[in-house]
Amino acid sequence: MKDTYESLIEDIAEVAGYLWNKGWAERNA
Repeated sequence: MKDTYESLIEDIAEVAGYLWNKGWAERNA
């Protein structure tokens, strides 16, 4: 269960980072 939870956190962090970089690029475009 812990491994699944950690994997989920990593997936969320990856998506959040992608959206953050995408939003930052659009703001500075």
